[in-house]
Amino acid sequence: MEKDIKKAVYYYSEAVEKEDLHACWSLGGLYQEGNGVPKNLSKAYELFKKRC
Repeated sequence: MEKDIKKAVYYYSEAVEKEDLHACWSLGGLYQEGNGVPKNLSKAYELFKKRC
């Protein structure tokens, strides 16, 4: 199965809006690593500390 990072970013973003803790951490990890999104440590930090 081929990974589709852009879809993951989309669905994680949608889930973050619904306050899903797993999505907050997963999307934060993508921003931390710059995987599928521009690397943005500030955005990653905000997602990691968000109380979903």
